[in-house]
Amino acid sequence: MNLIQALYCNQYFELKPKGKADMAKKNGTALTAIALVMYVFGFIFLAMIISPGLDEAMGDLLKDIFGRRQGRMVGRLVALVVFAAIFGIVKLVWDREPVYQATIQQFERMPEGEQARISKKGFRFFVFSLPSIALVILYAFLAS
Repeated sequence: MNLIQALYCNQYFELKPKGKADMAKKNGTALTAIALVMYVFGFIFLAMIISPGLDEAMGDLLKDIFGRRQGRMVGRLVALVVFAAIFGIVKLVWDREPVYQATIQQFERMPEGEQARISKKGFRFFVFSLPSIALVILYAFLAS
């Protein structure tokens, strides 16, 4: 079971005992998209740190696209576009009902200990996405 499936299973594992198993698919989709966005931005920032000219090239690209407008609005727009693209991909690939049902059926056939292990794996995938981008951004500010 891959990390994204494990995240969906984590939501199912956490919400089923509370009687909210129907929310697991929606939560899994949202959390998967958020985690993937964090990993994508983390990778981009890491690439900008490693490659000295890439940050200038990215800045030039944004100037070509948005002109003189810079700052918070441009950052929000870029983040929104990236999130929308990743969310769309997640919806098309993992949020489809047959794919989700197959994942949950496979998960339910596992022994309880294995279910707990898979659930923790999905939880770690999401939780590690948050500090990964924070550490890269912190390093970028310290390296400047």
